[in-house]
Amino acid sequence: MVDDDDDALFEAAAFDDDQGDAEPEPTRCLFSEQVFADPAECLAHAKAAYGLDLAAIAGALALDFDGRLRLVNFVRSAAAKPGADPAAVVASAAQAAAAGPAAAPPWAADEYLVPALDDDPLLFSWCADAPDALADDGSDAPAAPEAAADVDALVEAMAQMRSEVAALVGALDEPAAAAAEAAAAEGEASSSAAGAAAAPAPAAAAEAEEEAGQYGRGGPASSSYFDSYAALQIHHDMLADAVRTEGYRDAIEGNAALLKDKVVLDVGCGTGILSMFCARAGARLVIGVDASEIIEHARKIVAANGLSEKVVLLRGTVETVALPAGVEKVDVIVSEWMGYALLYESMLPSVLFARDRHLAAGGAMLPSSCTMLVSASSHDKLAFWDDVYGFDYAHLADVDRKEASVELVPPETLLSAAAPFRVVDTTSAADAELDFTAPFELAATAEGTLRCFVVHFDTAFAPAGGVSSSFTTAASATPTHWKQTALYLKRPLELRPGDAITGTVGCVRHSGYKRAYDFSVSFAVNGGETSAQLFTMR
Repeated sequence: MVDDDDDALFEAAAFDDDQGDAEPEPTRCLFSEQVFADPAECLAHAKAAYGLDLAAIAGALALDFDGRLRLVNFVRSAAAKPGADPAAVVASAAQAAAAGPAAAPPWAADEYLVPALDDDPLLFSWCADAPDALADDGSDAPAAPEAAADVDALVEAMAQMRSEVAALVGALDEPAAAAAEAAAAEGEASSSAAGAAAAPAPAAAAEAEEEAGQYGRGGPASSSYFDSYAALQIHHDMLADAVRTEGYRDAIEGNAALLKDKVVLDVGCGTGILSMFCARAGARLVIGVDASEIIEHARKIVAANGLSEKVVLLRGTVETVALPAGVEKVDVIVSEWMGYALLYESMLPSVLFARDRHLAAGGAMLPSSCTMLVSASSHDKLAFWDDVYGFDYAHLADVDRKEASVELVPPETLLSAAAPFRVVDTTSAADAELDFTAPFELAATAEGTLRCFVVHFDTAFAPAGGVSSSFTTAASATPTHWKQTALYLKRPLELRPGDAITGTVGCVRHSGYKRAYDFSVSFAVNGGETSAQLFTMR
């Protein structure tokens, strides 16, 4: 039964349709003093930066308006306590979701009917949007979740955050049903993604995850991701990228002594160029693995270059293929796994899986690490929408601003030097560390309007006992096919030399497609008002 206090709140939230869309209401962060443009942005930030997906919890527990209201007030109240740890608050909510609708959540007490924040827009938007939980017979019994697997998936996803908070890792490349069908046809085990309607028991899902790796299930035929790499144009673009290809060639051939008479695993070998570099550098055996149809062309290329005896190409995902007979471990793993903004495409988890399963103790990883960097820029690609053949297209600028833009940023627009905010060490990184929020500090070096932050990455080859080399994708360097990633701000700011920009960059795999990433930026200039914004890269 809904209390009287609840009725009052609900009536205030139930606006008539003829009143039109309400203006966006600034909404304070659930965990800090940051203020967002509207409730949706606030909720998205909570998910991206803290791993708290209120929508997933509400869906798992079939929360109605009453339940959502209590949940929001519980989170705000718990986070506001002196010394409160956001990770503990998130964990408490996740545990309640895991317990299911039958158990009383920590927000069950009536004290959470009282708004923790006066005039909280979340109470009149997200809470009011809750589906009617009353059964058709008029009883007060809440509707059951669409799938019990939602709870397990939520808990599993939350557990993958780094030490401060869980990260949501997203769903499979294809619907779980398709993965299961493909696995059954191939006689392989499969497991389902978060939110799948027919998920296996948690123990079975964990076993399948450990056995096959979260990016290798379903086989190559079931994934449009692998299909996209069957096209020649993408391989032409990568091979023609001299910074990329010569960078790998120089690192491999410069470490010929390290590769001599060794066994090398090339993860995602494509047309086989890295495999052939390794064979030419003296490797005894190179095992190239790729799930795309392009490998059929690679076999012919390898044969045409007289390397078939040294280079063995296997079609399939690295999580599912078996090494050739007689090969128990490999000495070196080489892979060109980097995507836009380094992490897009989420190929690195497959490389880490290969490292943990196949690399011998003391083996080398090429590359050994990549560093993500951010800089300030006055670049304004979005100005195009201001006047399109005499028409105002500002609406599309607003839409465009929500996406991470992959483009070549003119180096003359940079207003600061680049600052590193994350190092990904392929020799030791864990999958869970690929969802994170990291701090950065910039100092303005020129006067201008800060319109976007620019992300790029540097790649290092530094094997133990070997020769070190590197290449960069910075705006000030030779362009690469990765270009840079621009994150455009809603409210540009004027900078002067010496201004200090401090903030954080968040990177989290998208909840609907795990190879995509969502980015968040929170920053302040000279310790002033903090601004926060979210971006998608799909």
